[in-house]
Amino acid sequence: MSELVNGISFSETALLPGIYILLPMMIGILAASVFAGEFEGGQIRMISIRPVSRTSILMAKFMAVSIYAYICLFFLMVISYAAGAALFGFSGDIVVFGPAFLGGNAPIYILNSSEAWTRLFLSYYLAGYSLISIAGLFIMFSAVIRKLTIAIIIPLGIYFTSYILDVMPFMDSLHKFLPTRYIMIWKYVMAPQIRWDSVAHDGIFLALFTICYMAIAIFCFKTKDI
Repeated sequence: MSELVNGISFSETALLPGIYILLPMMIGILAASVFAGEFEGGQIRMISIRPVSRTSILMAKFMAVSIYAYICLFFLMVISYAAGAALFGFSGDIVVFGPAFLGGNAPIYILNSSEAWTRLFLSYYLAGYSLISIAGLFIMFSAVIRKLTIAIIIPLGIYFTSYILDVMPFMDSLHKFLPTRYIMIWKYVMAPQIRWDSVAHDGIFLALFTICYMAIAIFCFKTKDI
């Protein structure tokens, strides 16, 4: 089994805890800071007097946070791969613990080295896609609430509450409306055969959530007296 653990499998495994807690918190706090933080500091007034629409200002901040999310993922992938390669080897076939990625009924299987790199890049790309939606959630609250601390605490509370509700079987009627329901979109590329239908399904829902977040943020920012 040890010969099936290498830098690629180590980097893939590192993504699992990172996308659950660490990266959403980092991206969320940054997203709230670049908006609600500027409300508190007064910088947003200086920016708003320029001949640029408020929609453009908000979307520019959203794009900046989105790019930052991918930068964080890039460094996570590089550093975790380097650590895994130094300990276990650079590449090769990898063992995929299906229950950890896809749920309790998923099999444990061996992924051929010819596909391992592709699956790694795809999973990190889709993880970034889900982080963009999280950024939209925090930007929405930071556009509605001017206090930075509150703009961080409320969406964080929603984020973790959503996770708790998602594992409660008697709340299954609400599951499809929970923002965290689709965060793990990247896990489908770790199936023996990539589940493109599930990727498309969850990707559409993430996009709809993000569009709603940004529409509310734009409306509040454009109508708010700053």
